[in-house]
Amino acid sequence: MRLPLTLLPALLVLAGCADNRTYQIAVRNETKQPLTVGVTKEGGKYEPQWRTPEEAVVRSYGNDEKAWDSVVVPPGETRSAGPVTGDFSGGAAAFLRVYAGELGLSDVLSISRDSPSRVDVPLEPGRNAIIIRDQGGKLDFIKVQVPQEKKK
Repeated sequence: MRLPLTLLPALLVLAGCADNRTYQIAVRNETKQPLTVGVTKEGGKYEPQWRTPEEAVVRSYGNDEKAWDSVVVPPGETRSAGPVTGDFSGGAAAFLRVYAGELGLSDVLSISRDSPSRVDVPLEPGRNAIIIRDQGGKLDFIKVQVPQEKKK
């Protein structure tokens, strides 16, 4: 059975076009305190590897302090993550969330986006190198240019 050509555009819209992207992240802590960091995605469909702390608490029923996939970066050290891949169709964007301190999920949830103890770093597909500093009592970031791997 052949479908009429007039149905093709409608089928493409229904099926959607996945925009898969992969990220690698290296974070250097140049503050005097530990940092809690994790990747998140704003927009698009839910994917466990990109869930926000707010999504983690809902899906864990609020009783698991480790429900958000994060890592602690001690002062003066660097930690890396990835590759992490996800579907970024529909205008979704990737971020590295950085919180001052060695925090559990309930602590992270108590820190708002505009707090001096939090910074959200927009990520670019590919490699990301980020330095976190304390600028006058507020977390700040610097993105370091790194060569991107050539596609084969």
